[in-house]
Amino acid sequence: MESFLQIRREARDINQRDGITGILAFGEGRFMQILEGDQETVSQTYARIVLDSRHHSCKLIQFTFCPERFFEGWTMRHLTVQKEMLEEIEFFEEFQPHLWSAERCLSFALKYTVWARQNRPESSSELTIA
Repeated sequence: MESFLQIRREARDINQRDGITGILAFGEGRFMQILEGDQETVSQTYARIVLDSRHHSCKLIQFTFCPERFFEGWTMRHLTVQKEMLEEIEFFEEFQPHLWSAERCLSFALKYTVWARQNRPESSSELTIA
């Protein structure tokens, strides 16, 4: 757990410095991360993640241009996925991002984003729901 907390702190600081925004979700023993920023910086960030020995089984689902950011202000929004939260955002399936399409991953992240902004407006760029 300490390694995860250290990674999260480091990533948040680096992302803030580099202008990266996004979301990191954890559930069912799996992570899903969406990164936003300019193409070169996101590419460098992903390369750093893949080369870091603390990460394994990384799978790039999609790398594409987006004209606007979905996760503005969130340098490393963290979410621990719980069944109750999935039901609350009306996402009625198991958290298995490694099996999802890019569209499904984004749908999950956007539903969570809307919920978090409505229910946790006072929270910082990090949120854990446990």
